[in-house]
Amino acid sequence: MAYRMSVLFLEVWGWKGESMDRIASIIKHQRELLGLSLEDLSVKTKLTLNQLEALEQGNIDFFKDDISYLPFIIRFVATNLDLEYANFKEDVDQIIASYHSTQAFKKIQERDELHRSIKQKANKLGLKKKTNIDYTFVSLMVLLSVLVFALIFTFFTVILPRLTQNNDDSNTIVELPENPEDDDTETPTDPVDEQVVLIINESTFNSYTITDFDETKSVIFKVVPQNRPSWIRFILNNTILTLPATATYPINQEIIYEMIPTANDEVSIRLGDMVGGNILILVNDQPITLNPRFDSRASNNGSAGSLTFRFIGE
Repeated sequence: MAYRMSVLFLEVWGWKGESMDRIASIIKHQRELLGLSLEDLSVKTKLTLNQLEALEQGNIDFFKDDISYLPFIIRFVATNLDLEYANFKEDVDQIIASYHSTQAFKKIQERDELHRSIKQKANKLGLKKKTNIDYTFVSLMVLLSVLVFALIFTFFTVILPRLTQNNDDSNTIVELPENPEDDDTETPTDPVDEQVVLIINESTFNSYTITDFDETKSVIFKVVPQNRPSWIRFILNNTILTLPATATYPINQEIIYEMIPTANDEVSIRLGDMVGGNILILVNDQPITLNPRFDSRASNNGSAGSLTFRFIGE
């Protein structure tokens, strides 16, 4: 019943997904139809009141520090309000793209305004035009002359005497050994860098420990979306990493993070769209078998989940 009333509300408003304000109004109206307060929705979705209020006000600037995660928030809230996210997925994508374009245009405007301000200040100060003498060119010519003189001096005092000495040495007769096969000198071989095999154990349904690692050798984490694009974020010791960047990655793209681990280091991988084993995770090319509880449900009703890997020293 609530879903049919929401559809009627869309038709009355003439919604065509033209702005964030319309999506916000739909979400707020549907929440009120279901008799839920913002506090009730916060408990149900685990989102903060500030996030939900900004969403219902259409305040996209509130999410500017993590704009790539906004589509997942809208989808999760819509799902908990019995709304079909597919009805406004295309519009959400357009809103995000328009937001990025607007921010880029603002930066260009700010840069142009800065240039105009500097030019106006220069005109007020009455800066004089450069004189006809180009001191930069004169300085460059003097520097080139010094360099040429230094090269000529070096050639005659250092290089030429060495060339003469090498010619004298070339006339010396070098005797070969009577039997080259008697030379027991072996050709040195480069040492083989043996690959360290990590021991990875499951602690809980979404956490693992890593032992037998070498603090002088790299450990490589690799994440690959299999069936659908996925939002991915890497966190090292509670610090969000900029490389690889937090973003939504396409199918079959390898997202790689390489590090030199130390004891008690903790790597967390935040994953979006975990339904149906969508994500392949490897550590030093060792595939991680996800706990069925995490693979089917994760957190947030299967829409996202977080895996933690902790390096345990001796």
